Parts: sequence; C-alpha cells; structure tokens
Amino acid sequence: MKNLYTNFLSITCFLLITNSIYAQKLKSPSDFLGYPLGSKFSYHHRVLDYLEYVEEQSKNVKLKEYGKTYEDRPLMVAFVSSKENLNRLDEIRENNLKRTGIIEGQFHDSDIVVVWLSYNVHGNEANSTETSMKVLYELVNGENSKYDKWLEKLVIIIDPCLNPDGRDRYVNWYNQVANSIPNPELVSREHHEGWNHGRSNHYMFDLNRDWVWQTQRESIYRVKLYNKWMPQVHVDFHEQFFNSQYYFAPAAEPMHELITNWQRDFQKSIGTNNAKYFDEKGWLYFTRESFDLLYPGYGDTYPMYNGAIGMTYEMPGHSAAGLAVKTNKGDTLTLMDRIEMHFTTSIATLESCYENRQNLVDEFSNYFNKKSGNKNSYLLKSPFPDRIDLLTKLLTKNNIIYKSPSGSKSIRGFSYNQGEDVDVEATKGDLIVPINQPKSTLVKVLFERNTKLVDSLTYDITAWSLPFVYGLEAYEIHSNLNLQAYEPKRYDITKSDPHPYAYILNWTSMKDAQFLSELLKEDIRVNYSTKKFQYANDKFNPGTLIITRIDNPVKDFDQKITQLATKLSRNLIPVFSGMAITSLDLGSQKVKFLKKPKIAMLAGEEISTLKFGELWYFFEQELRMPIDIIKKSMVKKIDLNNYDVIVLASGKYKELQGEEGFKKLDEWIKRGGRLVLVENAIVGFIGEDKFELEKLDDEEDEKEEEKTVLYPYKDSERENLKKYIQGGIIKLEIDNTHPLAYGYEKIYFSLNNNHQVYKFFKDGWNVGYIKSEDKAIAGFIGSESKEKLENNLVMGVEERGKGKVIYFVDDPVFRAFWQNGKLFMANAVFF
Repeated sequence: MKNLYTNFLSITCFLLITNSIYAQKLKSPSDFLGYPLGSKFSYHHRVLDYLEYVEEQSKNVKLKEYGKTYEDRPLMVAFVSSKENLNRLDEIRENNLKRTGIIEGQFHDSDIVVVWLSYNVHGNEANSTETSMKVLYELVNGENSKYDKWLEKLVIIIDPCLNPDGRDRYVNWYNQVANSIPNPELVSREHHEGWNHGRSNHYMFDLNRDWVWQTQRESIYRVKLYNKWMPQVHVDFHEQFFNSQYYFAPAAEPMHELITNWQRDFQKSIGTNNAKYFDEKGWLYFTRESFDLLYPGYGDTYPMYNGAIGMTYEMPGHSAAGLAVKTNKGDTLTLMDRIEMHFTTSIATLESCYENRQNLVDEFSNYFNKKSGNKNSYLLKSPFPDRIDLLTKLLTKNNIIYKSPSGSKSIRGFSYNQGEDVDVEATKGDLIVPINQPKSTLVKVLFERNTKLVDSLTYDITAWSLPFVYGLEAYEIHSNLNLQAYEPKRYDITKSDPHPYAYILNWTSMKDAQFLSELLKEDIRVNYSTKKFQYANDKFNPGTLIITRIDNPVKDFDQKITQLATKLSRNLIPVFSGMAITSLDLGSQKVKFLKKPKIAMLAGEEISTLKFGELWYFFEQELRMPIDIIKKSMVKKIDLNNYDVIVLASGKYKELQGEEGFKKLDEWIKRGGRLVLVENAIVGFIGEDKFELEKLDDEEDEKEEEKTVLYPYKDSERENLKKYIQGGIIKLEIDNTHPLAYGYEKIYFSLNNNHQVYKFFKDGWNVGYIKSEDKAIAGFIGSESKEKLENNLVMGVEERGKGKVIYFVDDPVFRAFWQNGKLFMANAVFF
C-alpha cells in the first residue's frame, strides 16, 4: 500500500512538472494569433500583443516604445540577447558609443556586436512584419542551442514595423477586398491597391528616403534611438515586384567613395553566407544590381555613413502579391514563401555577425579612429539667421558637432557659390562644422559640393549639398579659428510705449510665414509692403508684414501679437509713427492688405502620392495653414469661387483639362483665383486653347523622333540617361522684386529632377530662370538635358484677368528637406 501511494505521488509530481513545463513553453506566432503565420496579414496591434507576450515569457527579450506615429500607433523595438546582456544594456550601449567617440571615455574590449533588423518601412511590403515575429520566436524559444550561443555575443534590435500607419492601411484594405480563399490570378482586385496605398506613411512620405532628413515623426524617433546605439550592422527588409528574384548585398555601383573597403568586403561576406542557404534550397537571387549606395536618406546608406554595414534585402512580393499570386513563370508565390525567404536571410545575417564578431567590433572601432587628422571645416554664413538655425536642428538630429567663431577673422576658403578660393570674413554668429569629429564621414557626405559618381545609373537623386538645401553661403576652410558654442538668436519684444502705432516684421523665412499663418488664424488683419523701405535704423524687404493698431481694434491686440512673436522667436519691431525714413510710409499705396486665403488641393488617381503628400505636409505641419483636400472626381460639382488658391501637385488632372473643366477653371482664375501648378501638373494645362506657357523642346522632340538608333541594344539604358536629370542642382536667377520671390536673394539653387523645359514668357513674369547651361552646379545631368539648360523658365507667373497661374517647374518643397524653396510656396498662396 505504501509503495502504491509512493508511486502515485511520483506519477502526480511527474505530471505536474510536465504540465508546468508545457504551460511555460513559448507560443509560436501561429499559436498566439490563432491562425497559421502567413495565412493572413496581422494588424499592428496584434503584432505588438505578441511582442509583449514574448517579453513576459522570455528572459531574452526587452521591449522599448520609442515613439508614436501621426495616427497614434506605437513604434516599438525588441532587444534580444542573453539575460546577462539585457541586464547591462546601458553599459553595452555606452561602451559601443565610446568606440565611436560620440561619448568620451575609454571603451573596454568586448566582442559583443549590435545588429539592428528593420522590417516593413514600406507598409505594403507587408511580409516583413510577419517575418519579424518568426525571427523573434525562433531566437528565444530555447529549442536551438546555437541561437542561445549567439545571444551571448549579439545584441539584436528588432523593429517589427517602421511604418505602422502605412502597414495597417494596406492590411485593412487587403482584408476588406480579398477573397476568403486567396485568388492568385492577377486580375483579381486583391492585387490592385488604390491611390491612397500603404507604401508611405500618414503624409504619404517614403520613409526610406528620410533617414538623414528626418522630416517625418517616425524617422525622427527611429534615428534618435539609432544614434543612441550606433549598431555595427543594419539590415533594411523590403519587397520588390513579384516577378523579380530575391536581392541581397553586395550592393551595386555607384557606391560613395567614402564607403570603406572593409564595409564593401563585409557586405560580400554576408552575401556569400546568404547565398549558401539560398543555394541549398534552390532559390534564385541576385546581387550587385539596381540597389546602389549613394543617396544618404536610405536605410542602408545612412548606416554606412555612420560606420555600420548597411544592407537592403529585397524579397519578391510587394502590394500586388497579396497572400498568393501567380508569377510570369506560372508558379504561385505565397506569403508563407516570402516569410521563409526573409527569415532565412535574417538568420544567415545573424550567423555571419556571430562568426565574425571580433572582426566586426575591431573594424568598427578602426573606422572611427581613422577619422582624426583632417583639420578642414565648413563655414556657413547667411544674412538670415533663421536659415542657420534651421540647419543646426538637422545637425543636432544627426549628432553632428557644430560651433561658432568667437570673434572675427579674415580667412581663405573655397566658395561653394563661386567655385573657387576667395577671401572671407568669419564672424560671430556664423556656423562652423569641423570635419574632424565622430560623424566625420556623414559630415563630408552631406556638405560636399558635388558628389563623385563612378556610375550614372543610380536609384535616386545625385545632389543634396546642405549649403544649397538651406540657401547658405558656404566655404571649405583650412584655417584654425577660436570657437565657441553656437547660440541661436532670440528676440525679446521691447517697447517704451505700451501701445505702438504698428508692428513690423521683415519677410525672410518660413518662420515669418508661420507667424503670418498664426496671425490670420487669429483673425488679425495684416498688410504687407510691395517695396523695400527703411524705418529708423532698420531696413525691410518687399513682403514685410505690417500689423497696425487701427486695423485691429481689439482689447488684447498687443498681447496676442507679442505672444505669437515670442513663441516663434520673431524679431517683431514696434513702431510709433506711420512715417518711414525712405520712400514708403505705412499708409502708402505700395502697402497692400493681405486677405486670408482659402486654399484647396485636389487628391486622387494619377496624382503622385509622394508629391501630394509633401504639399499636404507643408501646409499642415510647416506653414500651419488649413486647407481643403478635395477628391478629383468632385471638382466638377464644387463651386470654385469658394477658394482663393488651388494647388495641384505633380500629376494628371483630366477633370480640369477637358473643354468643360478647363473653361470652368479658367473663368475662376479670371475672376481672381490663383492656380499653383507643380512639376508635371503643368503639362496638361498648356498648349492649344489653354494657358500661355510653352515647352521649349517641342521642335527638338520632333527631331528626336527622326533620329536613327545607332548604338548597341545593350547600351540603351545608358543612352536614355542622356535625356534625364537625376536630381541635379541648378543655379537660377531670381527676380526678387516679384511677390513670388519676396524674401529671396537674386540667386537661388534649385533641385532639378524634371527633364521638362519651358520658354520664357513674353507677357508673363519670369521669376526664376536659367540663362546659360553653365548653371548646372552639382549632380548628374544628362548631356542632352544639359544642352537644354539655357534660356528657360523654372518659376513664373501668368496673369489671366484678375487672377494668376503660378508655375513651379522644379519642386520647391522636395521631400520636405529642400528647405530654401519653401518660402516660394508660401509666397504663392499669400501674395
């Protein structure tokens, strides 16, 4: 009996222990979500639920929320490593930063590698987030002792979704339209996402062009965390169209000349390991094609310019693939297939990092140790302090060190504007960016006047030099200067009389435009000057804002004005008489009343989502001016007289370009409306019986059709490049007396990404134009395009009745980072 009882207790204990172990076994994504992984797309909140569950169950995972999207979805990363490493994450992070010199102190020897895996930056490349859950589960479920060893030497940062808003937009759409059994036939609607697709974020920005610029909230939060860690390896997981094959590093040319041999070699090493596993499975792949390493806004180049091994992996799939799609070979590609391929490269990459860990951290340290020695600096000057302040914000986001001269000194330097060495005075208030600093490579990439191209077949723009982006005088200097911390200008509104006659604000920057927008939203009446003038010792540009007491007979007038000026740090000048020193009194006929504009934009099919998004963002987040966004299909039904300004982003507008639509639009303009056309929006509104602007190359196009093809077929891609401009910088002459150019100097550097060229107006206003082909400053400009860069219009205004058509051949707010163009757009809607 006693033995029977003992046996019963033993069996019971065994069952309890077994059940306890079983209960503690980590659930796979499929078990947790309630459906096989890859059988449907997972919503973002369910993905985060799984990450939180794994964190609760595993000693190897620690989550961190690093921000929220515009639609209030959490941005989350998972730190995956051994328990011991997770307990000392800050110590590992700080030691890693000491290797770079970003924080001071001697780093201790360690072979722990930081690897960052970024999934789903493009929301409709949706297999990546599903893959991230599988990677997390396999690493920490305890069933593979090899992975346990890796976690002792790797700190893996998994970002399951860089773009939650775009991803959920795609997932919502797909789940609404898909058949219950996935239909692989391409004709099925589940393979044809609409205009407002999920690739981009809330404001329709491509977040994989925004790493260095950080214009978008997701990029700001992510790069801030990235720079707190500075990983040795970063992988950006993507999808391309489903008939392609898998792409992984090594990358294609052009690679920037500052990318080191070590970085190139380690890309090859990782690619070789990836290839080993793909060869075993018989999967097709390619390397060294299409995806180059030049433009600094990518998720591979930005890490490269920060000392890491940055890589893009591209899986066939994309939005059109859905859960299953038939390829041109007749095979069916499923979401499960796509997950398996991304999982394979994720694990193979981690394996390479583990096996080469000591070499990785040593070479990473060497990368930053070799940056000392270059004593050159960049000197930035501007009569408009806001431009320099704006640049310092970008430098701060990227952990780039900057200073200011402590006094004045005459020095010699290479002038960006003149293209030669000149004498220049460095003064207090200027900006100095030394090359000798931890972010040395990134500094040189961002400030170099002209990026060296070893191959013109590149994936993106080829020029982005910060002095031109921000409209600054720039010099590369070789002199040592006494430096101090840069102090941005701050303005206090002082007045001896509590009730000034008026307030005056010079018009020089987007901050002034924001101030104007805030005034108008408060229903404060504003006037502006159309001529330059002087009041006391202060000189004012055309466009200067004049806010008079008599126009605003409200009790809290002064309080409202001064609070807004303080909030935006505006140099608001109180004046006590309407009489100026020269030419223009405040009651002059040259001072105009500024009516608060009612603005509309059209949205819908055949409009570039990226171009629409950057203008939407410009009005809402930068100018802070409310706009109405109207579906194109509604335009025939609405009363255009309700609007003062209509802005058309680059695209096609057949609703307004047919006889009936154009007549309605033209009549609205002639009654006083202002139409703003940007880039390719221009094309459909010119020609016979339409607006007066004329293309410059109509005759050349006819001759082009008559040309005989005498080059080899294999050279066709390069031959076509002769006709195009890959984001080159062009020098424009500006008529800054025209309202469209208020606040600008007589020279402006424009980013040209458009091969369309137009003739000068005979009767309209040529506000920004190219006189001769030597105005090409930087970037790739095809030989045939360069020949056309002479005597053509880039910005102009055509007067029609009481209204105007405003033309921007180049995009003045390109990707929200081309800062010096934005005031043109503000002028277009206000003046």
